[in-house]
Amino acid sequence: MQDQSTTPVAPTVYALGYALRNALLGDATTCDAAGALTLLVMTRAALTLGSARRRAALKRDPRTPRMRAADKARALLSTGAYVLLDGPAALVQSTSRAGVVHRVEARRCTCEVGQLGRPCWHVEAVAQERTARAARRVFRVASTLAALRARQLAA
Repeated sequence: MQDQSTTPVAPTVYALGYALRNALLGDATTCDAAGALTLLVMTRAALTLGSARRRAALKRDPRTPRMRAADKARALLSTGAYVLLDGPAALVQSTSRAGVVHRVEARRCTCEVGQLGRPCWHVEAVAQERTARAARRVFRVASTLAALRARQLAA
């Protein structure tokens, strides 16, 4: 019979505490109920503090999440982030993890932030790259038309 002070922790009951406890203590499969409860209370306090800090930061920063994503995309594109446009879809190289590529299609991204439905810099990078390519095409056409017009006037 199992000791009452140490019982296996069910992931469904202590999901967050269990995951955090395993992350902190390793693969141990038992803990006392008071320890799990303490861990859950501490986790809740940390999450509440984190939420308060995020709200305070948002009050200081009047930009919307999409504006912040666009600023990050602009900065990363200027440093060489790679975007491959392929019809309606695009592939964007991750700047934080080598070898990881995110797919962007219809303003949706396969990254972790995009999967949560929040604005990510990958979507904004694709939008900025599409705009830049369209502007280059318009400039090429305008400069070609200007050159043709100049030749006509010279003739």
